[in-house]
Amino acid sequence: MRAAAAVTALILVATVSLGSGCESGQADGLSNRWKLNECRANMNTLATDQALYMLITGEWTGSMAKLDSIGKRRQALVCPSCRSGYAIDLYDGGYIIHCPVEEHGSVDTGVPSWGERPVAATDEPGSR
Repeated sequence: MRAAAAVTALILVATVSLGSGCESGQADGLSNRWKLNECRANMNTLATDQALYMLITGEWTGSMAKLDSIGKRRQALVCPSCRSGYAIDLYDGGYIIHCPVEEHGSVDTGVPSWGERPVAATDEPGSR
């Protein structure tokens, strides 16, 4: 019974906190940042799957279905901002995984276009 009361209190605090963020516009910024981070994590996951595919077959693949199979996913990964799938372009000796939202970046043969710095470090004033 006490655990249920504690959970209810935490939910109430979270709801009030998020509600005040919505009024100030902070929730939209947090949501956009979350979507950007999630999208980039998806592209990193696909790059890892691409590396596993290369180890198994000796070649890169342009097939999202093959990467989903390697990653044991039942559903394809999609960008959380636009809900569209990622594209894979093959070139001599590598690949590029693109997000449909250009600002989210890409991964070129395992190297992300956005570097290693987290989004929060580049988006918030005074966080550097």
